[in-house]
Amino acid sequence: MTYLRTFIPWIVLAVVSAFADWRAAMAAALVASVLVLSEQGRAARSDLLGLATLGYFAVMTVVALILPHAGLRHYTAALSLAVLGAVAWVSLALRRPFTLHFARQQTSRELWDQPAFYRINAVITAVWAACFVLSAAACTAAVALISKPSTVVVVCEVIGFAVPAIFTSRYPTYAAGRS
Repeated sequence: MTYLRTFIPWIVLAVVSAFADWRAAMAAALVASVLVLSEQGRAARSDLLGLATLGYFAVMTVVALILPHAGLRHYTAALSLAVLGAVAWVSLALRRPFTLHFARQQTSRELWDQPAFYRINAVITAVWAACFVLSAAACTAAVALISKPSTVVVVCEVIGFAVPAIFTSRYPTYAAGRS
């Protein structure tokens, strides 16, 4: 579950957003991004998700500080999930599913070039991407349609991470059993 470390900044954003202004939440997530990437060292250069996370929180922290009352602040959960979904879909389009970075840390080198290894990671990444996009849409709908959507938004965020995390932990065993 080393991939969860890369999601720490996103989790920090969700938690801090529940208790503080979006400026503080973005700044806290930016600090978490820097810490996570610095912990990874050289491996961080090949982590598309980690680099996108750092870039997103750098830009959003600046936006939050310059435009603290922007309407965008209500949609930060949805936007964050949409960005994660976009990164996942782009990684698939580039034929470098973001989960490969993490799977290689937990798998012996001789399996890396196996077609099944790539296929399993492509499926897992597609599930993450779909869950992120669907959760982003649900968060957007909650903000637009519910007068006090915070609980619904938190539930959408949790589902957006929990479902693919559970799938990730189970699918490789299932796929190996089928081959």
